[in-house]
Amino acid sequence: MKSYSAYKDSGIEWAGKIPEGWDIRKLKHYFAFEKGKNAQMYTNEYVGANPGEHPVYSGQTEDEGVMGRIASFDYDTGEVLFSTTVGAKAMTTRMISGRFSLSQNCAVFIPRKRINVRYCKYFIDRLFDYEKGMISLIMQPSLRFEDLIKYKILVPPSDEIDMIAGFLDAKAKQIDDLIAKKGRIIELLKEERAAVINQAVTKGLDPNVEMKDSGIEWLGEIPEHWVIKRLKYVGRAIIGLTYDPGDVAPSGTLVLRSSNVQDGQITLDDNVYVNRAIDNELMVKAGDILLCSRNGSRALIGKCAQINKGQEGGSFGAFMTVFRGGSNRFILYVFKSTIFSFHIGSFLTSTINQLTTENLNSIVFALPPNGEWEAIADYLDVKTKSIDAQILREQRLVDLLKEYRTTLISEAVTGKIDVRGN
Repeated sequence: MKSYSAYKDSGIEWAGKIPEGWDIRKLKHYFAFEKGKNAQMYTNEYVGANPGEHPVYSGQTEDEGVMGRIASFDYDTGEVLFSTTVGAKAMTTRMISGRFSLSQNCAVFIPRKRINVRYCKYFIDRLFDYEKGMISLIMQPSLRFEDLIKYKILVPPSDEIDMIAGFLDAKAKQIDDLIAKKGRIIELLKEERAAVINQAVTKGLDPNVEMKDSGIEWLGEIPEHWVIKRLKYVGRAIIGLTYDPGDVAPSGTLVLRSSNVQDGQITLDDNVYVNRAIDNELMVKAGDILLCSRNGSRALIGKCAQINKGQEGGSFGAFMTVFRGGSNRFILYVFKSTIFSFHIGSFLTSTINQLTTENLNSIVFALPPNGEWEAIADYLDVKTKSIDAQILREQRLVDLLKEYRTTLISEAVTGKIDVRGN
């Protein structure tokens, strides 16, 4: 693609130089900003708007943002919606139209002058990407209403702004379609991994083995020589360390938390250390299974990883639980199966959002004899590693596509590429 013939300094750090013919104006020149009001929330029921009712949008929902049905205030034209608070969708934008309501953690940009709103959305997306990149990793993204006053927007001539919006609409759709296809492949691979684990931990590896009724409806038949066990009879569930803010130090004993468990592995990118005496029982040991047992996000409860030899010597936080037992290599895969998911779902309620040691100890599963469960664990180590490698490859492609999308938008809304005639 070609570039413009002459550039000037924009005065905006992330934008750099821009084409000579472009203008620089404050966002408030083109938009009025209005914040959502304290609308009633339907936090346990995500529903769309019925005829005559209006959807309530929230910046913290993981789905399409619709939290319920109510009327707080309404707009009849397409606007740019964004979240002004922390949460899953903080500092992200979306195009909305029709009649709707906003929760108090959202706001709209209401056009006050004629301008291509789609172009503005792309520009604001790039602006927010930059702002989020400037926030410390230990903080969640957020945006104050007062911040909007200081932001500027680059404004190409009217004919060019429509070309840029059209160019980005087409390119973004192509990229998003590819990302969606890759996402579907990743989901299918995850389903395959779950099916492999479920089959192995409930039926074993021998397709010709004699089966018996487990006596448990959701478990069905199991190999006749396997025995039904509760977790409390094969190991111990240990609640993590409670510590005061004053115990936190730049160095000392590592305290593993939910953020240290990512994709079934222990990661050490977001660490907390304490300087205090800790009982030996609360020090992680090789073979321990570390589980997230309490979290603000219900989806994270039950995620787990196994401690290896090199990770010994640390502790684990109060919102975590360690399961310690002699058959943990097999138990780890039980925790990664739908058996575990089924049990977790039966324990969590609207008022209880944690996996207690009592709940964990009561979980029922089928245990093979010594030697056989080791063989099953060996098989699953190899099989899941292969599937995980495929998932990682696809995820890297998704990441590259997202980076390309961001770069393309950035270059288009700052005039680094000239889309006229393309």
